[in-house]
Amino acid sequence: MSVFLDKRLVLEYAGVADNAAAFTEHGGTGLTSATYALVPGDIRDFASLTQALTSPPPSDQTGPPLLDRSLPTLLLAECVLVYLPPETTFGVLAWFRQTFASGAAVSYDPFGLQDNFGKVMIRNLAVRCQPAGSV
Repeated sequence: MSVFLDKRLVLEYAGVADNAAAFTEHGGTGLTSATYALVPGDIRDFASLTQALTSPPPSDQTGPPLLDRSLPTLLLAECVLVYLPPETTFGVLAWFRQTFASGAAVSYDPFGLQDNFGKVMIRNLAVRCQPAGSV
């Protein structure tokens, strides 16, 4: 919950989400304003993810969906896919391709991990019992 609150404070400071126009949703883990939506979810749960992204926000059920499937869409995954097994990563990319009419996917994930950075990352993940899935 503190990560969400930190994000909300940053967004309020940047003027993206002020208290008058922003709605805390999804049990306190989501945030929606006229120009921004922070939607919690499990990237592996495609049905829930599709529902959350292509429906109106809970604060305005009569409004437009958060994302319009017909518009070009960018999937930006920063240090996300490395935590997933390869078959799940393929599933995420297939879901994106099937859900949106057009778009592009950009992944910023470490690979190889034989350098010092990679060794430290793998060690830190192992300590937390979270192996890097796609390494």
